Amino acid sequence: MGSKPRKRRRLPTEPFGSWPEGKDDKTRKALVEGLGWSEKRLEFFTSTVAAYRKRPTIESYMKIKEEFPEAEIEVGILDSSWFELLDYFADQGVNLRPSAFITPNEASMDALSLCLMRLMIARGSLPNSGPGYIDKRRRAISDSTINYLIVAMLEAMHAENEPIPGSLVVLVREQLCGSNPDLREAARSKAQLWMAGSFAGKYFYQSKKQISINQLAPLLGVGRSTAARWLAERPDEFRSGFKWGQDSEAARKPLTKKTRVTRTGEGCPTKN
Repeated sequence: MGSKPRKRRRLPTEPFGSWPEGKDDKTRKALVEGLGWSEKRLEFFTSTVAAYRKRPTIESYMKIKEEFPEAEIEVGILDSSWFELLDYFADQGVNLRPSAFITPNEASMDALSLCLMRLMIARGSLPNSGPGYIDKRRRAISDSTINYLIVAMLEAMHAENEPIPGSLVVLVREQLCGSNPDLREAARSKAQLWMAGSFAGKYFYQSKKQISINQLAPLLGVGRSTAARWLAERPDEFRSGFKWGQDSEAARKPLTKKTRVTRTGEGCPTKN
Protein backbone atom coordinates (compact mmCIF):
# COMPACT_ATOMS: atom_id res chain seq x y z
CA MET A 1 0.00 0.00 0.00
CA GLY A 2 1.41 3.38 -1.00
CA SER A 3 1.95 6.17 1.47
CA LYS A 4 -0.63 8.94 1.73
CA PRO A 5 0.25 12.14 -0.14
CA ARG A 6 1.61 14.83 2.14
CA LYS A 7 -0.95 17.49 2.94
CA ARG A 8 -0.02 20.83 1.44
CA ARG A 9 0.20 23.82 3.71
CA ARG A 10 -1.33 27.18 2.78
CA LEU A 11 1.38 29.83 2.94
CA PRO A 12 1.15 33.62 2.69
CA THR A 13 2.12 35.44 -0.49
CA GLU A 14 3.29 38.70 1.05
CA PRO A 15 7.05 39.15 1.39
CA PHE A 16 7.91 38.73 5.07
CA GLY A 17 9.62 42.10 5.22
CA SER A 18 6.32 43.89 4.55
CA TRP A 19 4.58 42.45 7.60
CA PRO A 20 4.22 44.17 10.99
CA GLU A 21 7.27 44.01 13.23
CA GLY A 22 7.48 40.77 15.20
CA LYS A 23 5.30 38.77 12.80
CA ASP A 24 8.22 37.90 10.53
CA ASP A 25 10.19 35.95 13.13
CA LYS A 26 7.11 34.13 14.40
CA THR A 27 6.05 33.08 10.91
CA ARG A 28 9.56 32.08 9.93
CA LYS A 29 9.87 29.85 12.99
CA ALA A 30 6.49 28.22 12.31
CA LEU A 31 7.40 27.51 8.69
CA VAL A 32 10.84 26.16 9.49
CA GLU A 33 9.43 23.83 12.16
CA GLY A 34 6.26 22.85 10.30
CA LEU A 35 7.80 22.17 6.90
CA GLY A 36 11.32 21.31 7.90
CA TRP A 37 12.73 24.13 5.77
CA SER A 38 16.11 25.71 6.22
CA GLU A 39 16.47 29.48 6.38
CA LYS A 40 17.98 29.36 2.90
CA ARG A 41 14.96 27.54 1.47
CA LEU A 42 12.63 29.94 3.23
CA GLU A 43 14.46 32.89 1.68
CA PHE A 44 14.20 31.26 -1.75
CA PHE A 45 10.47 30.73 -1.22
CA THR A 46 10.04 34.35 -0.18
CA SER A 47 11.82 35.72 -3.24
CA THR A 48 10.02 33.32 -5.60
CA VAL A 49 6.60 34.29 -4.24
CA ALA A 50 7.54 37.98 -4.34
CA ALA A 51 8.34 37.53 -8.05
CA TYR A 52 4.89 35.99 -8.57
CA ARG A 53 3.18 38.88 -6.78
CA LYS A 54 5.09 41.35 -8.94
CA ARG A 55 4.34 39.49 -12.18
CA PRO A 56 1.60 36.87 -11.63
CA THR A 57 2.04 34.83 -14.81
CA ILE A 58 1.56 31.09 -15.19
CA GLU A 59 5.34 30.80 -15.59
CA SER A 60 6.04 32.43 -12.21
CA TYR A 61 3.28 30.35 -10.58
CA MET A 62 4.62 27.11 -12.07
CA LYS A 63 8.06 27.93 -10.67
CA ILE A 64 6.55 28.02 -7.17
CA LYS A 65 4.68 24.74 -7.68
CA GLU A 66 7.74 22.97 -9.10
CA GLU A 67 10.17 24.26 -6.49
CA PHE A 68 7.77 23.99 -3.51
CA PRO A 69 5.24 21.19 -4.23
CA GLU A 70 4.47 20.93 -0.52
CA ALA A 71 3.26 24.53 -0.37
CA GLU A 72 -0.06 26.08 -1.39
CA ILE A 73 -0.10 29.86 -1.71
CA GLU A 74 -2.89 32.38 -1.95
CA VAL A 75 -3.05 33.04 -5.68
CA GLY A 76 -5.39 36.04 -5.81
CA ILE A 77 -4.18 39.17 -7.58
CA LEU A 78 -7.35 41.27 -7.70
CA ASP A 79 -8.07 43.86 -5.04
CA SER A 80 -9.72 42.12 -2.08
CA SER A 81 -12.38 44.86 -2.06
CA TRP A 82 -13.45 44.04 -5.62
CA PHE A 83 -17.05 43.64 -4.44
CA GLU A 84 -17.15 47.40 -3.91
CA LEU A 85 -16.90 47.70 -7.67
CA LEU A 86 -20.25 45.98 -8.20
CA ASP A 87 -21.84 49.41 -8.49
CA TYR A 88 -19.59 49.96 -11.49
CA PHE A 89 -21.37 47.10 -13.29
CA ALA A 90 -24.88 48.25 -12.34
CA ASP A 91 -25.43 49.72 -15.80
CA GLN A 92 -24.98 46.18 -17.18
CA GLY A 93 -27.60 44.78 -14.84
CA VAL A 94 -25.45 43.55 -11.93
CA ASN A 95 -27.94 44.68 -9.32
CA LEU A 96 -26.74 43.24 -6.02
CA ARG A 97 -26.14 44.95 -2.71
CA PRO A 98 -22.35 45.32 -2.16
CA SER A 99 -22.92 44.88 1.58
CA ALA A 100 -23.76 41.23 0.92
CA PHE A 101 -20.21 40.64 -0.29
CA ILE A 102 -18.20 42.08 2.59
CA THR A 103 -17.26 38.49 3.47
CA PRO A 104 -17.33 36.34 0.34
CA ASN A 105 -18.98 33.02 1.10
CA GLU A 106 -20.86 30.26 -0.69
CA ALA A 107 -24.23 32.03 -0.38
CA SER A 108 -23.05 35.39 -1.72
CA MET A 109 -21.11 33.80 -4.58
CA ASP A 110 -24.18 31.72 -5.44
CA ALA A 111 -26.28 34.91 -5.58
CA LEU A 112 -23.79 36.64 -7.87
CA SER A 113 -23.44 33.57 -10.13
CA LEU A 114 -27.22 33.30 -10.51
CA CYS A 115 -27.44 37.04 -11.23
CA LEU A 116 -24.84 36.72 -14.00
CA MET A 117 -26.62 33.73 -15.55
CA ARG A 118 -29.93 35.62 -15.62
CA LEU A 119 -28.19 38.46 -17.43
CA MET A 120 -26.64 36.02 -19.90
CA ILE A 121 -30.06 34.49 -20.61
CA ALA A 122 -31.53 37.95 -21.14
CA ARG A 123 -28.65 38.86 -23.45
CA GLY A 124 -29.23 35.73 -25.49
CA SER A 125 -32.85 36.72 -26.13
CA LEU A 126 -32.03 40.20 -27.47
CA PRO A 127 -32.96 40.87 -31.13
CA ASN A 128 -30.34 40.93 -33.86
CA SER A 129 -32.25 43.45 -35.93
CA GLY A 130 -34.96 46.06 -35.69
CA PRO A 131 -35.20 49.54 -34.16
CA GLY A 132 -32.67 50.18 -31.40
CA TYR A 133 -31.27 46.65 -31.37
CA ILE A 134 -27.65 47.89 -31.39
CA ASP A 135 -28.14 50.01 -28.26
CA LYS A 136 -29.92 47.15 -26.51
CA ARG A 137 -27.02 44.81 -27.19
CA ARG A 138 -24.47 47.41 -26.09
CA ARG A 139 -26.23 47.79 -22.74
CA ALA A 140 -26.23 44.03 -22.13
CA ILE A 141 -23.62 42.51 -19.87
CA SER A 142 -20.31 41.88 -21.65
CA ASP A 143 -18.21 38.72 -21.64
CA SER A 144 -15.29 40.71 -20.21
CA THR A 145 -17.43 41.71 -17.21
CA ILE A 146 -18.59 38.13 -16.67
CA ASN A 147 -15.05 36.79 -16.95
CA TYR A 148 -13.68 39.40 -14.53
CA LEU A 149 -16.33 38.60 -11.91
CA ILE A 150 -15.78 34.85 -12.32
CA VAL A 151 -12.07 35.27 -11.60
CA ALA A 152 -12.85 37.58 -8.69
CA MET A 153 -15.23 35.02 -7.18
CA LEU A 154 -12.80 32.13 -7.58
CA GLU A 155 -9.97 34.13 -6.00
CA ALA A 156 -12.17 35.21 -3.09
CA MET A 157 -13.39 31.68 -2.41
CA HIS A 158 -9.87 30.28 -2.59
CA ALA A 159 -8.65 32.90 -0.12
CA GLU A 160 -11.53 32.21 2.28
CA ASN A 161 -11.40 28.40 1.85
CA GLU A 162 -15.08 28.48 0.91
CA PRO A 163 -16.77 25.69 -1.10
CA ILE A 164 -17.62 26.56 -4.69
CA PRO A 165 -21.39 26.67 -5.30
CA GLY A 166 -22.84 24.60 -8.14
CA SER A 167 -24.12 27.77 -9.80
CA LEU A 168 -20.56 29.01 -10.24
CA VAL A 169 -19.55 25.69 -11.81
CA VAL A 170 -22.42 26.00 -14.31
CA LEU A 171 -21.49 29.62 -15.04
CA VAL A 172 -17.84 28.76 -15.70
CA ARG A 173 -18.80 25.82 -17.89
CA GLU A 174 -21.16 27.96 -19.97
CA GLN A 175 -18.48 30.60 -20.48
CA LEU A 176 -15.68 28.17 -21.35
CA CYS A 177 -17.23 25.44 -23.45
CA GLY A 178 -21.00 25.17 -23.10
CA SER A 179 -22.95 22.09 -22.07
CA ASN A 180 -22.12 20.04 -25.15
CA PRO A 181 -18.55 20.89 -26.27
CA ASP A 182 -17.14 19.65 -29.55
CA LEU A 183 -14.32 17.80 -27.78
CA ARG A 184 -16.83 15.78 -25.79
CA GLU A 185 -18.57 14.70 -28.98
CA ALA A 186 -15.22 13.87 -30.56
CA ALA A 187 -14.31 11.68 -27.57
CA ARG A 188 -17.66 9.89 -27.77
CA SER A 189 -17.18 9.31 -31.49
CA LYS A 190 -13.75 7.79 -30.85
CA ALA A 191 -15.21 5.53 -28.16
CA GLN A 192 -17.88 4.31 -30.57
CA LEU A 193 -15.32 3.69 -33.31
CA TRP A 194 -13.16 1.67 -30.93
CA MET A 195 -16.16 -0.33 -29.76
CA ALA A 196 -17.19 -1.00 -33.35
CA GLY A 197 -13.70 -2.30 -34.08
CA SER A 198 -13.71 -4.50 -30.97
CA PHE A 199 -17.01 -6.09 -32.00
CA ALA A 200 -15.70 -6.67 -35.51
CA GLY A 201 -12.49 -8.16 -34.11
CA LYS A 202 -14.33 -10.52 -31.77
CA TYR A 203 -16.64 -11.62 -34.57
CA PHE A 204 -13.68 -12.30 -36.88
CA TYR A 205 -11.89 -14.28 -34.13
CA GLN A 206 -14.95 -16.43 -33.47
CA SER A 207 -16.24 -16.97 -37.03
CA LYS A 208 -13.21 -16.20 -39.23
CA LYS A 209 -15.54 -13.92 -41.21
CA GLN A 210 -15.94 -10.16 -41.47
CA ILE A 211 -18.94 -8.84 -39.56
CA SER A 212 -21.72 -7.52 -41.78
CA ILE A 213 -23.29 -4.08 -41.77
CA ASN A 214 -26.61 -5.53 -40.62
CA GLN A 215 -24.92 -7.28 -37.69
CA LEU A 216 -22.77 -4.34 -36.56
CA ALA A 217 -25.35 -1.53 -36.75
CA PRO A 218 -27.82 -2.91 -34.14
CA LEU A 219 -25.04 -3.90 -31.76
CA LEU A 220 -23.87 -0.27 -31.64
CA GLY A 221 -27.22 1.45 -32.02
CA VAL A 222 -26.13 3.30 -35.17
CA GLY A 223 -27.56 3.51 -38.66
CA ARG A 224 -26.55 1.16 -41.45
CA SER A 225 -24.81 3.98 -43.34
CA THR A 226 -22.61 4.76 -40.31
CA ALA A 227 -21.72 1.10 -39.81
CA ALA A 228 -20.98 0.76 -43.54
CA ARG A 229 -18.65 3.79 -43.44
CA TRP A 230 -16.75 2.46 -40.46
CA LEU A 231 -16.28 -0.95 -42.04
CA ALA A 232 -15.13 0.61 -45.30
CA GLU A 233 -12.82 3.35 -43.98
CA ARG A 234 -11.53 1.58 -40.84
CA PRO A 235 -10.21 4.67 -38.96
CA ASP A 236 -7.34 4.31 -36.46
CA GLU A 237 -9.64 3.84 -33.46
CA PHE A 238 -11.58 1.13 -35.33
CA ARG A 239 -8.36 -0.74 -36.15
CA SER A 240 -7.18 -0.45 -32.55
CA GLY A 241 -10.46 -1.89 -31.28
CA PHE A 242 -10.35 -4.64 -33.91
CA LYS A 243 -6.93 -5.75 -32.67
CA TRP A 244 -8.12 -5.72 -29.05
CA GLY A 245 -11.22 -7.72 -30.00
CA GLN A 246 -9.08 -10.40 -31.58
CA ASP A 247 -6.35 -10.61 -28.96
CA SER A 248 -8.15 -10.11 -25.63
CA GLU A 249 -9.88 -12.56 -23.34
CA ALA A 250 -13.15 -10.90 -24.38
CA ALA A 251 -12.75 -12.47 -27.84
CA ARG A 252 -13.59 -15.84 -26.31
CA LYS A 253 -16.93 -14.62 -24.97
CA PRO A 254 -20.07 -14.67 -27.14
CA LEU A 255 -20.89 -11.48 -29.02
CA THR A 256 -24.15 -10.17 -27.55
CA LYS A 257 -26.43 -7.16 -27.72
CA LYS A 258 -26.16 -6.88 -23.94
CA THR A 259 -22.84 -5.11 -24.46
CA ARG A 260 -24.41 -2.64 -26.86
CA VAL A 261 -22.69 0.73 -26.70
CA THR A 262 -24.74 3.93 -26.68
CA ARG A 263 -24.03 7.20 -28.45
CA THR A 264 -22.42 8.46 -25.24
CA GLY A 265 -19.77 5.77 -25.39
CA GLU A 266 -21.12 4.06 -22.26
CA GLY A 267 -20.45 0.34 -22.06
CA CYS A 268 -17.07 0.62 -23.78
CA PRO A 269 -14.72 -1.98 -22.27
CA THR A 270 -11.48 -0.82 -20.73
CA LYS A 271 -8.46 -0.95 -23.00
CA ASN A 272 -5.45 -2.60 -21.38
